[in-house]
Amino acid sequence: MARLQLGVGGMQCSFCRQSVERALSQVPGVERAAVNLTHEEALIDYDGSRATNAKVSDLLRSLGYSVRDPNKLRAFEEEERELDAERRRLLLAVLVSGAGLIMMIGEWTHVPIATSWEIAWMAALSGIVVFGVGVKFLRMAFAAARRGILNQHVLLSFGALGGYAAGLVGIFDRALPAADFFGAAAFLMTYHTLSSFVAGLVRTRASQAVRKVLELQPDTARVIRDGQDLEVSVAQIAIGEQVRVLAGERIPLDGEVLDGVASIDESMVTGEPLPVTKRPGASVIGGSTDTDGMLLIAVTTLAAQSFVARVAREVEAAKALKPAILVLVERILLIYVPTVLTVAAAALLGWIAYGVMHGGIDWTRVAFATLSVLVMGYPCALGMATPLAMIR
Repeated sequence: MARLQLGVGGMQCSFCRQSVERALSQVPGVERAAVNLTHEEALIDYDGSRATNAKVSDLLRSLGYSVRDPNKLRAFEEEERELDAERRRLLLAVLVSGAGLIMMIGEWTHVPIATSWEIAWMAALSGIVVFGVGVKFLRMAFAAARRGILNQHVLLSFGALGGYAAGLVGIFDRALPAADFFGAAAFLMTYHTLSSFVAGLVRTRASQAVRKVLELQPDTARVIRDGQDLEVSVAQIAIGEQVRVLAGERIPLDGEVLDGVASIDESMVTGEPLPVTKRPGASVIGGSTDTDGMLLIAVTTLAAQSFVARVAREVEAAKALKPAILVLVERILLIYVPTVLTVAAAALLGWIAYGVMHGGIDWTRVAFATLSVLVMGYPCALGMATPLAMIR
C-alpha cells in the first residue's frame, strides 16, 4: 500500500471536498482518500501502481480541479492571478445581472424599457451569465453527475438550466413569465460566482498571513567563518555560529548577544511598541529589527525551529481547524442535494399526476413548482458559510 499526497486547486466549500473524496474512492486501487479543504490537499492510500496514480490525477482534472505538487508552495502571484480571474468573472456577472434586474423592475412597475425586445434582451443577458460566466460550473456539474456524485454544482445546474429552459418556453407560451425565469437563472449563477470569489479571497488572505510571518526572517545572514563575514542562507547556519547584524537589518535567527549594544524593534514579533535595549547576554528573537547599533549574536536555534517558523506553523494549524458548525454542515450536505432533487422530482410528477386526474395538466404550475424547489433549494447560505467560517 502506497500513499499519495496531491494539491487540489479549485475547491470552494464542503460540497467540493466531499465530491472529491467520493470521486477518489471510486477509482480502482484506491483504498482511502482524505481531503483537506483549507490546505487544498488530498491524501490518498492506494495500491502503489503508476496506473492508479495517473488515474487519480486525470480524475481530478476531469472534475474541473487543478492538481499540483503539495511540496511546492503556490506562488503568491499565481494565487493573485486566480483571484483576479474570479473577480473579473464576478464583475461581469454582476453587471449583466444588474442590467437584467433593471429591465425586470421596468416590467414590474410598467415602465417601458425596450418593451418590444425585452424578452430577447433578457434571454441574451441570462445566456451570458449562465453559459459564459458559469460554463466552468456547468462542466464541473456534468463531470460530477456522470460519476453519480450529487454536489452543489449539480444542484446549481438544475436550477439555472431549468430556469433558462422555462424562459425559452415562456417566449412562446405567455402563461410563463419568461423574463422572470431568465432573471432567476442569471441571479442564481451570479450568487454562485460570488461564493467562488469569496472562497478564493479567503484562501489568498490566509496564504498572505503565513507569507507575512515568514518574510520576517531574512533569507541570508552575515556569518563569521574563519575570521571573515560571509553571506550564508539561514537554512545553512548551525547552532553556535556567530552572525553580525548591522543597524537597520533584521535579526536572522534566535540567539544570544555576544557583543554590542542596540535597540531592537520587536513590534512585528511580540507587539511591543517600544524598542528594547539588548546587551551582551540578552536573548534576541529572529525577525526583530536592529534599529541603531551593531550586534554580534550566537545562534541558539535552527531556522526550522526559530520563533518565526513556529509562529508560521501555528498559523497553518489555525487555518486547518474546523469550526464545529462546519462539522454539522458537512453531515447535512451528505443528504441535502439528493433530498432537494427528490423533492423537485416529486413536485414535477405530483402536479403532472394531479393534472391527469383532473382533466388537464397546468404546465405553468408544474414549472413553477419544480423550479421553486430547485432555485430556493440552492444552498446559498451554506455556500457562503464555509469560506466565511475560515476567516479568523
